[in-house]
Amino acid sequence: MATKKKLLQAAAGSAGGAGLDITEVFSTYLYEGNGDPNYSNTKTITNGIDLDGEGGLVWIKKRTSGGSGVASHFLFDTVRGSVDPWNYLKTDSTAAENADSNTLTSFNSNGFSLAYKWWVNENNEDYASWTFRKAPKFFTCLTYSGTGSVQNISHNLGSVPGMIIVKRTDAANNWTCFHRSLASNGAGAWIELNNTDAAQTDPAVNYWNNTGPTDSVFTVATDSSVNASGGTYVAYIFAHNNGDGEFGPDSDQDII
Repeated sequence: MATKKKLLQAAAGSAGGAGLDITEVFSTYLYEGNGDPNYSNTKTITNGIDLDGEGGLVWIKKRTSGGSGVASHFLFDTVRGSVDPWNYLKTDSTAAENADSNTLTSFNSNGFSLAYKWWVNENNEDYASWTFRKAPKFFTCLTYSGTGSVQNISHNLGSVPGMIIVKRTDAANNWTCFHRSLASNGAGAWIELNNTDAAQTDPAVNYWNNTGPTDSVFTVATDSSVNASGGTYVAYIFAHNNGDGEFGPDSDQDII
C-alpha cells in the first residue's frame, strides 16, 4: 500500500489507523542465481517491496565463493536514472558509478528483476539482497550537485537522520558516512564505508561543517567526497526512531 494512503488512514478516526509494517519497507531476501553460461536467463525477486511506485535502494552481495565477483557489494537505487541499464556502485570501491544492462533490469511494484551477470545472478551461486523502500521516518535516498562551498541538502525523511551515507558518482572518491553514535566526537566526525579506518575527526570541518543534520536538511562542507564543485552525489539517509515511530497496527512502533 502506498505511503500516502497509509498515512491518511493513520490520521483518520479517533482510534487511529494502521501504519506501515516493516515488511512493506524492508526485506532481506536470499536467492540462488540462475544465469547460464550462454549469458541468458533472468530472475525476478518478489519480496513485497514497492520500488516502482515508492522508490528505494537494492543492495546485493554474493555469498558463495565460486565463480566471479565474490568480493563486492553492488548497490542500485531509483534516484540515479530511470531506465535500464541501471547504474551501480560498489561499497568496497572508490570508483564512480557504472552501468551494465545485464545486472538489475527493473524496479517492480513487488521487488526487482535481474539479468544474468555473475555479480548478481550467476548460475548455482548464492546471494543476499537487502531492499530499503523510501518511507518517512525510515529511509530515503536522493541526489545532489556539489558547489565547492558549504551547502544544506534538503531531504524528506521526516525526522532527524541517524545515519547518512554519501558517495560521489561522477568520479572516484571514498564513501563518507555520518552516524549519530559519532556525536561525542563532534558533528563533523566521519567514517568511510570502503575503508577499515577508525572514525576520523580531523579536519572535521571539511565534511559536515561541524553541523548535525536536522529533520529537513543535512550540511556538507568542502571535501571532494561530499561537495566538490560540479560533482554529482547520491545520499542514502536512514532514520533513528526513539519513541516517535509511526509503524505497526497502531502507528506507534519504532522500526529503526
